[in-house]
Amino acid sequence: RLSTKWHVYLDPEVLCEFGMVTFFVNEDWGAPRRVWVGALVPMTGLWRKGDGRDTLIDTGHSSLRFTNTGSEWALDRNGWSVVYTKEVDGIPHMWRGYLDGKKVVAGPITSGKTPAFGGVGSINPNADSTRIIAISGAWDGGEKVWVDVKDGTRRHWIQPSIPQTDGRWIAGTNQLVAVIEEKEHSGQLLLLNTDTEKSKRITDDHGRKGRFYGWLAPEAGGKVRVLAVRDKRELVVYEDRGGEFWEAIQTHRPPNNGFGMSSPEPFVAGGRSYASVSVAVLPTHGRRAGSGRRDTQIWILDLSGKNEPPIRGDNGSPDPGHCSDAEIYFGAGQVFVVYTYHPPGGKVEVHRSATGIR
Repeated sequence: RLSTKWHVYLDPEVLCEFGMVTFFVNEDWGAPRRVWVGALVPMTGLWRKGDGRDTLIDTGHSSLRFTNTGSEWALDRNGWSVVYTKEVDGIPHMWRGYLDGKKVVAGPITSGKTPAFGGVGSINPNADSTRIIAISGAWDGGEKVWVDVKDGTRRHWIQPSIPQTDGRWIAGTNQLVAVIEEKEHSGQLLLLNTDTEKSKRITDDHGRKGRFYGWLAPEAGGKVRVLAVRDKRELVVYEDRGGEFWEAIQTHRPPNNGFGMSSPEPFVAGGRSYASVSVAVLPTHGRRAGSGRRDTQIWILDLSGKNEPPIRGDNGSPDPGHCSDAEIYFGAGQVFVVYTYHPPGGKVEVHRSATGIR
């Protein structure tokens, strides 16, 4: 367990390249939410010191009920930074914090009367600067945009209209993936190159695409592959093979006789592609009848094409509970998973488990 018994660590995110975690904490009832960064030990995947609250980035993170995401990592050739939502004169805006030597520098990226919130930073160590995907306007009716931290006043609209949906950067590139919400093509995937601002619809198959990611797959010679959870029931991998639309080259059903999947995240270890997923172990996507509680497990799927059996990615406990938001950390000898655990009737906890993947 990484979180303390006294505090709830919310929405932890791992930056593999530096072995660090960012999260925010509401340390006392009614107190401002604090954004923290902590370092992990490569051999164990545990905190390098104390309880992980190594560096205080900022105070005043907006509520998750409004932003739908906590603090997120960003990376460019200048180093790492953390992006998050914080209110300015009562209006939520995207902020960015980083270390200049040993000094924390934090400030707003966007401004004005129109909110910008729920941001996700780009992870591209070769880029000149960081770009952020955010929602512009109201949560109900706002639109997805991306901004460059060098000029937060200019909001680039992600077209076609993508209201209220996720957008995800493809690590190592300035491309992003989103879901189209237009009626004719609702639920299909969109690939956008933010350098050229040219976009292309890349899927035309059945089903609605939920959570999605792109990554540079070694099995494809380092080219981009994209995965998505289709209709909350299966994970599909897509590849560009020269046709009008990308082909679905793999379909993965929930392991362990599960009933649905969510929160996928691809990663590459030992020259092979994998994905972590949250698998519902009960019908109705893991929700226990008569309550809002969910029972889910973390599993690791092999995306290399070698059809290796799935690996349990949480601590393997048979106890009911909701395991979600798996984050991957490449330790010194194996891959660790940092995930959020919602125990029945208890406070949210953050755990880490060892996978044995090398």
